[in-house]
Amino acid sequence: MSGGEPPRVVIAVEDDAQRDAALAAAAQLSASVGDAIGGEWPIRLRLIGPDDAEIPQGIVLVATIADRDGHTSIDDLAQRWSVRVERYRAAGHHRVLLCGPVRQAGQASAAPEDLERLRRLKHLVIAFSRQLGTEVVDGDRLLALCGLRRIAADARGGATATAQLVGHAIVDAILDGDLGDCIEAGVQARARDIHGGVRDIPRLMARRLVPGPQL
Repeated sequence: MSGGEPPRVVIAVEDDAQRDAALAAAAQLSASVGDAIGGEWPIRLRLIGPDDAEIPQGIVLVATIADRDGHTSIDDLAQRWSVRVERYRAAGHHRVLLCGPVRQAGQASAAPEDLERLRRLKHLVIAFSRQLGTEVVDGDRLLALCGLRRIAADARGGATATAQLVGHAIVDAILDGDLGDCIEAGVQARARDIHGGVRDIPRLMARRLVPGPQL
């Protein structure tokens, strides 16, 4: 960047399946850091495709959401994820966040085979973290801790609630890690406190899930 402008966080979103969660995360991160510094702190979002020659430097979100309900074998998914993660490593990204699969708030009880697939996908995400050093975004754990059914009822729509909660988990992971020159350590700590923990979720969801265009 030029002109003395401070560096900003660029979140490169890998596919459309996680667009809503990424938008929610960007809004929450911008608001938390903005409150911490007493000013605006915009976030850049960039959708990247498999054939893009240039990948912007920043934090890459690798989605597994679309694989939750698919029929691709776990072994084939492991190969696919490996190729994707190595692509970003080769491009010089030091932070790759693997967004684990999540259940949908308000969704009817899943079939046993679907729950088994979700369990195996979660294990695969953990294995990737250990083998390749990817960071894990466990939105499903946050959904479980906060109560899927209650949140869906309060939110008047499970998809919106899920996106907001996964967005919260993404911001947790971003603020817990290294942001380099993008943010001072003290500001990062204040932003983490402002963003809130599990006990703050009901209050935060009530504020975020309001009618209108805001996230």
